[in-house]
Amino acid sequence: MNIVIDRSGSMVENGKPRLILNLVRFIRQHLSSSEVQIYTLQDQLNQVHVDPALDIELPEITGPTNIDRCIEFLIERTTEPTVFLSDGFFDLTESQKRILKQQHNLVVVAVGADADLNNLNFLGLPVYPAQDISVAIKHANGLNAQRTLPPLQRSDVQLSESVWGTFHDQGEDDDWD
Repeated sequence: MNIVIDRSGSMVENGKPRLILNLVRFIRQHLSSSEVQIYTLQDQLNQVHVDPALDIELPEITGPTNIDRCIEFLIERTTEPTVFLSDGFFDLTESQKRILKQQHNLVVVAVGADADLNNLNFLGLPVYPAQDISVAIKHANGLNAQRTLPPLQRSDVQLSESVWGTFHDQGEDDDWD
């Protein structure tokens, strides 16, 4: 699983740096270091090398978020689930919006009480508040399992006679008027 942390200027406000550190600490407690790769997204996407015996330290915030780098990263890793920690304060072009909506390997965690939920929800991706980080991780982990199953075809669903009869033999006492 990949964790991508938005390190734009708005992520330094309202206690978000401490919240990010605590979210990453929580993730590290529940996933082994071999199961999770942590990246920061600023003008570039950089991997954070984490010593399992030490606490995590994130680099200083230096500039705006480069969403194109995030999109490239997601396209390169379409089979790997990714959790994006962000407050949603970034501008997207129509092309970027369209591409992000197609990323089925991405789950978003809204960071901060002032997170721009309208912007994050507009992406059409699963969005979880920070306090639901464990649910977001479970959802992201489930993305790989879902990807391996073939789509269910209508012809694959066969109702037994008793189930079919239950739908059609309701009797006339069901008055919907």
